[in-house]
Amino acid sequence: GTLLGADILRLAIKNRDVTFDFDPEFKAFQGPSREDVEAQFYSKAVSDEQQQRRLLENSRRTEVPVEILYGISKREAQNHQPTSFAYNLHADQENRTAEQNEKILAVLREIGLDPETKKRTKENERPTSYYGDDARKAFAVVFSESPASAVRGGAWGQFQILGQKGSGDFIGMMQEIAKQDRGEDITEDEAAAFAVSAFKAQPTLVSDMLLSRWFGNNETAREADKNQDIQALAENYYGVGASE
Repeated sequence: GTLLGADILRLAIKNRDVTFDFDPEFKAFQGPSREDVEAQFYSKAVSDEQQQRRLLENSRRTEVPVEILYGISKREAQNHQPTSFAYNLHADQENRTAEQNEKILAVLREIGLDPETKKRTKENERPTSYYGDDARKAFAVVFSESPASAVRGGAWGQFQILGQKGSGDFIGMMQEIAKQDRGEDITEDEAAAFAVSAFKAQPTLVSDMLLSRWFGNNETAREADKNQDIQALAENYYGVGASE
């Protein structure tokens, strides 16, 4: 059945490493029944029944039309993969010390990921944005200096939700789960370790939870969706000047 937030935390406590050897056989999410899917939405664009159920459930949770969620997923994640991950070195730079940032840049230079000289994989890519294997390598470098900052700079899962406050707030989410389930106050770095382990174990569920949290934290996006203002919603999600 569907794992709850408390189950994510238990998985994280059991497996606290920060490697990214993802299991492609993700089957954690159970959505509405087959009858519900066929009655509400049957899309030729989404042939996978499990994906249809997830889109329906996410639409119900966020109150965002399912076709918009499908569009976000298609743009953000190759083949709608919940294991998708990108890293933004600039996203939480101000919360690291100058010494930490110097160490991080020194290591990135050593492994060929210097923001000033690295090969760019996407058109108009920011020099401090990393994708694919480079994203995981850059993340690991930052995590070694500041776990919480590393998690805040990640773009997590199928909908590429930033981990920072005001977005997915991945750290805050894990702290809330720890408080609710165990009655414990955990540090941001402890929450970061739990977050990474949870994503490794259940990327599908984490992707869905972060999506719900992003819309829950973003009144402007909810208002744009309510008014069917697609341009405003796109600019809110992707940034001003978004063309898709």
